[in-house]
Amino acid sequence: HFEPHRHHMLNWAMAMYYPQDTNVTNASTSVLPGTQYYSMDDRYDARHMQEDQFYANKDSWTLRDTRVNVPAGTVCIIHYDLWHRGTANLGNTVRWMFKFQFVRTQPPGLSPPSWNLKSRNWGGPTP
Repeated sequence: HFEPHRHHMLNWAMAMYYPQDTNVTNASTSVLPGTQYYSMDDRYDARHMQEDQFYANKDSWTLRDTRVNVPAGTVCIIHYDLWHRGTANLGNTVRWMFKFQFVRTQPPGLSPPSWNLKSRNWGGPTP
């Protein structure tokens, strides 16, 4: 069967847009910093664990949940493989968040730069 592999080079990014204030009450996003570099080793892959097993292991991995509490209009750009989750909404309003995904279409360095640094004066975009 197909197993996705995590890339240490940033090949896939995600932007999360929050149209309203988010905080602990209205289900802010929670992230685990550094997890984008974990391999697909089953020891670190929460897809292969029961919930209680994940929480027991999380403490031994010295991971700390970090809440994304932000004002309305914020865009957070994260590595696609960063472990993230929605948290419980303890308020009485719906919390919205829009995800936008960005994927490289070719590795960097295979095409020449699209910019020309011969002059300090920028002439605008070229057609």
